[in-house]
This record gives sequence, structure tokens and C-alpha cells, in this order.
Amino acid sequence: MLISKTPLRISVTGGGSDIKNFYSAYGGEVVSFAINRYVYVTAFFRLDDKIVLSYRLLEEVHNVNKLKNTLVRECLKEAGILKGIEIHLASEIPTIGTGLGGSSAITVGCLNVLFALKGIFLTKEQLAVKACRVEIDLLGKEIGKQDQYACAYGGLNRFEFLPSSAVIVTPILNTDNLTGKFSLVNATDNSRLPAELLLSKQNKRIKKNIGILIKMKKQCGRLVKAIVSNDEKSIIKILNRSWDLKKQLSEQISSPSIDKIINLIRDDGGAGKLCGAGQAGYIASYFPFDRSIPIKTIPVEIDGEGTRLIQI
Repeated sequence: MLISKTPLRISVTGGGSDIKNFYSAYGGEVVSFAINRYVYVTAFFRLDDKIVLSYRLLEEVHNVNKLKNTLVRECLKEAGILKGIEIHLASEIPTIGTGLGGSSAITVGCLNVLFALKGIFLTKEQLAVKACRVEIDLLGKEIGKQDQYACAYGGLNRFEFLPSSAVIVTPILNTDNLTGKFSLVNATDNSRLPAELLLSKQNKRIKKNIGILIKMKKQCGRLVKAIVSNDEKSIIKILNRSWDLKKQLSEQISSPSIDKIINLIRDDGGAGKLCGAGQAGYIASYFPFDRSIPIKTIPVEIDGEGTRLIQI
């Protein structure tokens, strides 16, 4: 039996420029970090030919193509495991609609543990590439590439998405400057549109949003400099500017309830932005000092390891 432990992530700035329709022409950049909240994938070979999968549903099939969970189905096929396996998925934070890269964390963690069961130990780069292949190429999701890399690598990174499809990963080493300063606020709204539908709508607007995405991309270099120099005022300014730009991508990014929470954060001197596609999920807040906002928060720290294996 093997277990993979894969972090969720917070995308700080540049999100949207990691979508192929944009980076293939202009190159993309994202600053993000993995957080100490995790997705766990447990897997072991069975003595029969069944495939048993447990998550919020329980599936038991004899043919891999009968699995309803498309992520796990394609991960099994990618690893060449077509029968005789049992898999359990668990997460510290719900992975649907939270904006924390949950689907990619499942994909990366699943690939990590399945290949390891076969005695093949993939590098972080290989896991990220394969996870992108599963989600984007095989399943046709209209998403970017940042989540797969953030979940695989861990840490605080600047990701550059080149027109050639290559990805440059540059770790930002001064993570101590951010210790104790980020937290999450739940802004879930059950009336939201599905994340994939929101992303699809935003994808269709890329030509219209080129100018905004270029501005968002430029924020990445400025943010890295501010983090390295521990310039807290600039970090707040850049994060708030990044959210203002993100809201311009679509009228469906924010909502009155999200605006209310972010305004409370700003009024108290901090910075806040919604994680993920829009309308709901978690808001990442940054406060370099004690906060007084009357909102329940979940403290998070940077996970420095990325996906890893735990053997039982």
C-alpha cells in the first residue's frame, strides 16, 4: 500500500496567462505557492480484477472505462494499470469549487502513487507534464498549467509558460517573509456556475482580455522583488492590483458577497483575492500584522515539498 500526499495551492498573481491560447502567443507568468492543506491518494493492488474507487462516491467496476471519475480513469490508463486495484481519495479541504487546485492535486497525487506502485518514481517535472496531459489533452479541460506544476513542485515559485510549451520553474527562496501572513476565507456560494464553465467562458474572451492578461503577467516580476525584499506595503499594493485586474476579465469573476469580504480585508489594511475561476471558493488574504476583521479564517503556510509518497 502506498499513499501520496499532495498540497493544494494559492495562485497569487498572473492566473489566466497560463492558458495555451494566451501563452502560445505572448508567454505566461504566474506566482503561486503550495499550502499545508493536502489531498491524499491511497492505492494498493487487489488479488482480483476489480477496480474499486472510493471518494464521495463508491465505484466498483471490472472495466477501467466504466469509471465515472474521469481524472482517476485517465490516470490509471496513463500508468498502464487497467485492473486489480483499489484507490481511496481524501482531502483536508473539499476539492470541488474551492479554487485551490484540487482537481490537479488529485491528478498529480494519483499519478505519483500509481506509477510508484509499479516501481516507477517520476520526477516533479514528469508528474506535472503528465498531469497536464491528463487534464488538458486527454480530458479536454479548458484550464491552464499552473496548478499541476504548483501541486507537483511545492514551495513558492515563479512559473514561466513559454510559447514552445516549456515551463521554467524558479523557486522564490525568501519564504520566511510570508510566514504567518496568509490565510483563507471561505466564500462558497452554491449558486455559482461550475468552474469549468466559468473557465470556458473566460477562455473565449482571451482575445478581448489580452491587454489585461499582459498587465497581470507583469505583476509577477514586481511581486517577486517585493517578496524578496520583504516590502510589505508593495506586496499589499500588488496583490490588490492583481485582484482588480482579475475582476476585469469577466463580470462573473466576483459577486457582492465576495466584494464585501475583500473590502473588509482592504479596509483593515490587508490584501485579498479570490482563488480559482470565480464566483465562489476561498479568498486568500494577506496581513503582515494582527488583523481585526470579523471573519473566520484558516491560517495557511507554504508547503516546501510538493507531492510525496508515504509508505505503509
